[in-house]
This record gives sequence, C-alpha cells and structure tokens, in this order.
Amino acid sequence: MPKLAEKSQAGQKGTPDWPALTLESLIYAALLGGAAFIRFYALGRWPLLEGEARQALSAWRFLHGGAPPSAAVPLLFDSATLSFFLFGAGDAAARLVPAALGTAVVLLPLALRRRLGTWGALAATLMLAFSPTLVFYSRTLAGTIPGLAGLGALLLAVEYAELGQGRKARLVGAAGLAVALTSSPWVYTALLAGLALYGLALLARRRADRWADWGTLTGKVAALLRERRAWLGLGLGVALLSTAVLMRLGGLQATADLLAAWLGQLVPGSGGRSFGYPLAVLLFYETGTLTLGVAGLAVELRRRSLWAAFLGLWAGLVLVQATVSGARDGELVAQAILPLALLGGLAVEALVAWLRPAQPLWVGGSLAVFSVLVGFWWLQLTAYFNPAAVALLGSYLQAVWFLCLATPLVIAMAGAVLWRWVGRSETIWALSLLGLGVAGCLLVRNSVSLNHVYARDPREPLVVAPTSVDVRDMVSFLETWSVREALDQHALTIAASPDLEPLVPWYLRDFSALRLSSAPEDMAEAEALVTTGAVEGLETSGYASTTYRLRTVCDAPFADSYSAFGWWLLRVGGGAVRPETCRLWVRP
Repeated sequence: MPKLAEKSQAGQKGTPDWPALTLESLIYAALLGGAAFIRFYALGRWPLLEGEARQALSAWRFLHGGAPPSAAVPLLFDSATLSFFLFGAGDAAARLVPAALGTAVVLLPLALRRRLGTWGALAATLMLAFSPTLVFYSRTLAGTIPGLAGLGALLLAVEYAELGQGRKARLVGAAGLAVALTSSPWVYTALLAGLALYGLALLARRRADRWADWGTLTGKVAALLRERRAWLGLGLGVALLSTAVLMRLGGLQATADLLAAWLGQLVPGSGGRSFGYPLAVLLFYETGTLTLGVAGLAVELRRRSLWAAFLGLWAGLVLVQATVSGARDGELVAQAILPLALLGGLAVEALVAWLRPAQPLWVGGSLAVFSVLVGFWWLQLTAYFNPAAVALLGSYLQAVWFLCLATPLVIAMAGAVLWRWVGRSETIWALSLLGLGVAGCLLVRNSVSLNHVYARDPREPLVVAPTSVDVRDMVSFLETWSVREALDQHALTIAASPDLEPLVPWYLRDFSALRLSSAPEDMAEAEALVTTGAVEGLETSGYASTTYRLRTVCDAPFADSYSAFGWWLLRVGGGAVRPETCRLWVRP
C-alpha cells in the first residue's frame, strides 16, 4: 500500500498529527477552499427564511435602540448583532458567522487525523465539505452549525486531553461547550450519548469486558472533568454568550429555554410529520455518508473502539429522536452528519488497509466496464422518471422499466466474470473506486442543487416554507413609490398586519414610519398597507392593491415514491406546491 495510507504515530509525540507540506496538504487546501466557496458564494442571494428573519430582526431592533429580545437564541443574536454592527444589516451579513463556523467544522477530521488515519481523514473532510445538509445550514441563520462546531471542539478537547495537553483541552472544551449550549437544543442529544456510553462502559468494565481505549480515553476525560478551572471557564463562557457580554441579561433564560425545546422534541409526533420522514430526508441527501458511516461503525465495533461507539451512539440517538418526533425541518437530522462522516472516514481507512495490490491496467479496464454499465443504468432511470420522456416513449416505457431492473443484474454478472477471469483484487479495487466516485459525485451534485439552484423550492425536502423572492420586489416597488411621493426612498407611512411578522418588518426595516397594526385608525393614516388578504372597504377608500407571494409551501415532498425519486434524480416532479401571499395597498 502507499505510504499515504499508513496509520500515523503522532500520538506518541503528544501532538496532533498535522500533515507536512505534501500533496495531501494541497488536497486539504483544495477541500477547504471548495467548502468555503460553496458556503460563502452568493450568501445573500436567497431571502431569509422565517426563522432566520426572526433572529435577524431581534438583533437589528436591539442595535437601533429596541428592548433586548427575550426569545432570541443567544449565539444567533450575538452573531447577527456583531455582523450588523460591522457590516450593516442584510441577508448575507446575518449568515456570516454560521458560514464561517461551517467552514471551520470541515477541518475537524484533520485535527483527528491520528484517529481516522490519512485516507479516513481525507474522506471525512470531503463528506463534511460538501454535505448538502451541512452546507444548507451553513448558509442559514440557525443554531445547527454553531452547535456542531461546539461539539466538534469538544471532540478536539478530548483529543488534546489524551495527548496530555490539559491546558489546551480546558480552553477548547470550555469554549466549545459554551458555544454549543447557547446555540442549539440538539447538542443535548450528544451529551446524553456521552453519559449513556459512560454507563455502558462502566458496566462492561465490571464484567471484565474492557474496550480497547477505555483506560486511556476515560481516564483523561475524567481528569479533565475534575478540573475546577474548566468548569469556571464554561460558566463564564455561557454567561457572556447568553447575555451578549452583559448587554442582554434575559439571554440566560433563553439558554435555559433551549433545554426545554430539546425536551419538547422527545414527545412522539411533536414535529408534525410521519415517523419515517426524518430518515427519508437523510437518505435523500446523505446516502453515501450514511452508508459509509454504518460500515465504519460495524468495523470499529468489531475492534471494540470506545470512540467509535460514542459516535455511533450519538448518531443513533439523533436519528431515534428525529424519528420519534417526526420533525419537518432537518436541524435535528443534521446533527447526525458529523458523527456519520467521522465513522465514514474510519470505513474508508479500513477499506484502504484491506485492499490488496492489483494490476493498474486491469483495474482501469474493469473500472471502465463498470462505469459504462452504471452510466447506461442512470440513463434508463432518467428516461423512466422524466415525465416529458415518458410521454415520448409511449409503448416503449415497459422496455425501459425492464432495462432499469435488469441492468443491476448485468452489473452483478459482469462483476462475477471479472472476479473469475481478471482477478479478485482488481475487481474489488474497481468496485471500490466506482462506489466512492459515485458517492462523491452525488454528494457534490446534491449540495449544489439544494443550496444554489433550488434553495428556495419547497419541493426540496429540507426546505420548509421558503420565503419568495417576490418580497424583495415588493420592497423595490415601495422604495420607488416613496421617491415618487416624498422624494425619499423610505419616507412612506406603512401599516402592516401583525401576523406578517417577522418577514415583512425585516424587509421593510428601513421605513422608519412602519407600524405593525390592523387598527382602522392606523390604516386610515397610512400611505401604504400590507395585509394577508383583502380588507373590506379599502378599495372604496381609494386604495389600489397588488398581490405578492410571501412564501411557498409543499405539504408533502414525499407524496409518492415515483415523484420523490424523480425529484432526486432530475429535479422534476415532486410534491404539489401552494403559495402564501400578502397584498400591498397604495393610494394612486
């Protein structure tokens, strides 16, 4: 095997295993650059979702003299406030900190290279860099990515503790846990996994059933937990982040509310969807990561790795909680991506170590055969699941369906023939390269489709009631109308229905005379009105109206298997979409 695949020995030196300036370093640099590009490119292109607008509006009002909000998520409030102070309020500025933290999470496998191995760390970095789910939440003002970044810092702190670097472990661990506890309720699932595994390991120890890294891992972690300075640092970090450096004392209650939100998700059916919906979302976007993660867990459990058992328990508890709650959004499911990617890296490392030397020429030939067959299969699937092609095929549709079913059998037969005539090693190499290549291509394809092409299409299962770009058109019209009426872009007196908060107040924030009211006297004085529907008497009072889409909704993204697979394959079909609108009234 190439030297690149050898297990590192940096743990013997007491330092993380950082690669030298080699081809491997260039690959990491390319992956980091790709991760940053896909997260930061056109960050403000799409309007804020309703949850994003709520957090952003709270920060903007606070900066403009409003009362400190009581319900805003502490870390999101802090990050939006800081971004608005430095760069001005805007959709892109609101998302800067999640995008930066999402890029930083990509480097976690590099810091854990001693555990993952060379190839495993590279594979895990690739999965985290282009994960459709993680990229989506990196481009969203939500607590998912900050929470994962904090938990990643905890894993790094454990690594430092094992290497005997107690001071770094305390600093990184306290900072990471403070960020996690003030950003997302779902971090408690990972903490629960750690406690559960500790109990299971104690039980195994009493039965003289030691795990490979039990003594070293638990001993160092226990020593870290006994450090009073670590707990003091954690308390200080939580207090400062919760209160926005003592500017928002009510943020301590908001941090406590995150625990209540997590407990609420333990109620069966609390998410309002079927129990299988969250797992279907994970399979839709993260098939390769899920498959490799399960394989890595199976391999490492046979080796009795306590660290891998924690990752598996973490991912398992997340998926169980998501399934029980039936959550519509993917925030909870996204928490499983990090442990699954790390386990997937372990699977790739084990695969590379298991592969035997092979003849490159025969590997290339076998790979070409498999690639042609898989490409042919893909074309048949696209024809069968494309409604436009189905209309043209007519009576040939059954033949195409037969080819869709028969091609996997042909691929299996080709594998058996190559195994027998060419050789076992060459065939396994070809299948491994093909599988990893297809998984990587699908990962990048799904990530680009979700985050840059169809980011506000409600037929995407991860997108919940996306805000329509029509909202920005409404703002442009009002600015133009204000210039016409008052020679100032933001001089209009506008009254908006309270139930349009937070989206309409966020996008009309620059209109200083904006009021949230449905009282008749306020409407009578306003030069423009924004309502959720028709209002009796306005048309006879001299107002003219037009309708704008506020958001679009797809109630059943997985309406049936045919439309769901067609959307995954070609982004055609999908569930039925309905608009939610608002009406703008002005006096001509």
